[in-house]
Amino acid sequence: MITKKEYWAAVQITNLYKIQVQAEYESIRKEHQEIGRAIHMPTKDTLVREADTSTRLRNVLYKYGLDDSKIGDLEKHKMSEIRKLKHCGEETIKELIDLCALCGFMIPE
Repeated sequence: MITKKEYWAAVQITNLYKIQVQAEYESIRKEHQEIGRAIHMPTKDTLVREADTSTRLRNVLYKYGLDDSKIGDLEKHKMSEIRKLKHCGEETIKELIDLCALCGFMIPE
């Protein structure tokens, strides 16, 4: 039979192990997300509706009539036009700029 002291020492080791496993799990989860993003990296030929974007950006581009367009088609538009769209704030513009940068181009002002 084990003593109370041995029992509590085992409980402490188990709790430390749990913390270690949780940290390792979080590390693996983050790595998995990064790999997933790399695999699904958009290109100029990716359709706007298939790109990994926020709902707000998808809706803004839908209302602008670009949801069936390719991301590369955005290059034909002006950023000043897009900025005027309803619900297209700074965060949405930043997301759009980042998306275009991933595809290797910028939307002209």
